[in-house]
Amino acid sequence: GSGPTRPFCQVMLIISDGRFNKAKVRPWVHTALARQQLPLLVIVDSALEAKDDKSQTGGKNGKSRSVFELKNVSYEGGKCNVV
Repeated sequence: GSGPTRPFCQVMLIISDGRFNKAKVRPWVHTALARQQLPLLVIVDSALEAKDDKSQTGGKNGKSRSVFELKNVSYEGGKCNVV
């Protein structure tokens, strides 16, 4: 098989909860690739229930929302709206 014409020199580690603006990130990824940096995305997902502290989970009824349950993320007025 044929390999890449230029090998990657660095790995760029990106850690996220899966909630980010893909349109904003796309140019950064292209810039990293042009600089021979391999972007590696790690999504940290927490499906734990916390009935006492709803402020940290962001979900209804004290349940956190897994990234696998997300349908759509939009940004309105500078605020992230997860549906």
